[in-house]
Amino acid sequence: MQCAGRCGYVPGRPSRVTIVPTHALELVEAAAAREAVEKRLIEGHDTPHKPFDVLVQHLVTVAIGCGFDAQELYDEIRQTYAYRDLTQEEFDWVLAFVEGGGTALRTYPDYHRVVCENDGLYRVLREDLVRRHRNNIGTMVANGTLNVAYLSGGRIGAIEESFIRALNPGTYSLSADAYSN
Repeated sequence: MQCAGRCGYVPGRPSRVTIVPTHALELVEAAAAREAVEKRLIEGHDTPHKPFDVLVQHLVTVAIGCGFDAQELYDEIRQTYAYRDLTQEEFDWVLAFVEGGGTALRTYPDYHRVVCENDGLYRVLREDLVRRHRNNIGTMVANGTLNVAYLSGGRIGAIEESFIRALNPGTYSLSADAYSN
């Protein structure tokens, strides 16, 4: 239901989900999901209290963007419900973690993700860390899409980057005849 709510939503029109199972277990999962939706058996949602994993990812994401001033970002984060009582000490710990990897990871350069530059803003300077963060972020983000077109011109459609990344050479080799129906 969450995917249906995010994808292709048009106000006043019902969302539609198409499930394409690739093996028997996914067929069972799809049937169970459909039954749960029909019976309105929807999981409850509790807002997490100070989820530090999400805060770490947020700091790195903002640092990848235009960078951040630590105090301004702390003040902004405190305005959210989940972090309403985040202490300065806790925020400083998270900031130190993304800056130096914390106690356990400090000897690994890949965990020194953000750097405070001369202008006082924290940024991610290494392009490999930017790429890794974008590919492995653990929270839901919009998936990049690529337009698909004929070489001679004319748009065919769009495809998600994550789908393309999962492909191996020869995975799909459909001919134009497959679409002639």
